[in-house]
Amino acid sequence: MMPVMTGLDLASAVRAEGQICDVPIILVSGAQAQIGRSHPDLFQAVVDKPYNDETLLTEVRRLMANC
Repeated sequence: MMPVMTGLDLASAVRAEGQICDVPIILVSGAQAQIGRSHPDLFQAVVDKPYNDETLLTEVRRLMANC
């Protein structure tokens, strides 16, 4: 769990910041994954915990291919 803000709050702040608003965001979560999936405007991928490294790397590679 994040101590100051939620992942949703962080993603919203990133999207509001002009210089970094297009940076892809991957949500890695156990408890909040469904919330992330309901916000495709904020998160380009959602990876459920527990996850294996290859699952996360696959998402990173997919998003990097679109850059």
